[in-house]
Amino acid sequence: IYAHQLTTVFVLSKSAPPTRPSYEHSGWTTYEGTVARILKVNYNFVWPAVIDLQPDEGTASTPPKPPLSIAEFNKKVKTLHFTNGADSDVVRGIYERTMRRALGGAKQLAYSSSAWDDADGVSFAASLPLCSRLERLKLGTNKLG
Repeated sequence: IYAHQLTTVFVLSKSAPPTRPSYEHSGWTTYEGTVARILKVNYNFVWPAVIDLQPDEGTASTPPKPPLSIAEFNKKVKTLHFTNGADSDVVRGIYERTMRRALGGAKQLAYSSSAWDDADGVSFAASLPLCSRLERLKLGTNKLG
């Protein structure tokens, strides 16, 4: 359900007790936020993929970054905290299956106006081989090339 073009995930990034890792360093929360961004269309009339209900004061919303490639996600997972250490393998497997199914079944992807730069384009390009049914890719008004 997280990997749907019209799904918005609401997060409480400051809700972890002081004895727990922060939201950004927790394995399952990182997985959920990352998966929510895989197929999310970026139009000004659609809510963003992730909305933090407890943002830092004065923090502006940031444009969506490209979905992490499977290799990038696997690398990131190694830096995250899981209450059950075995969950990191589970999360890596679920992410890979989600990426393959989501991108493999997508006929259209819309990442226009996402403020992507060349590094973001290179990052996303690593996932393009998964897009076996892709007919239309919208990347307009990004700073690519």
